[in-house]
Amino acid sequence: MFTLVVKDLYNSYKDLPLSIYQIQNKYHDEARPRAGILRGREFVMKDSYSFDIDDAGLDASYAAHREAYIRIFDKLGFEYVIVKATSGGHGRLEVGGVPREGRRR
Repeated sequence: MFTLVVKDLYNSYKDLPLSIYQIQNKYHDEARPRAGILRGREFVMKDSYSFDIDDAGLDASYAAHREAYIRIFDKLGFEYVIVKATSGGHGRLEVGGVPREGRRR
């Protein structure tokens, strides 16, 4: 959806880099492995998207996002561990910066 919005609002690579985000309720239905029961979950999620010209710009956007989370978690006094994970087909292979279990809100 954000790709279509950016395509319609920005006409040139000179408008980049651009970062946008949204915070909203998400819903997820999970099939339970036993008895075929469906479990519904609702949670609040912040999605962030960067639009960059090249890989160097993508790396700079990632670094800015990561540093922002580090500052926020430090300011809030959260204990956290930065981990490597796959982002699937959405972006880079390594993403990180999740709060330690039990400290999330």
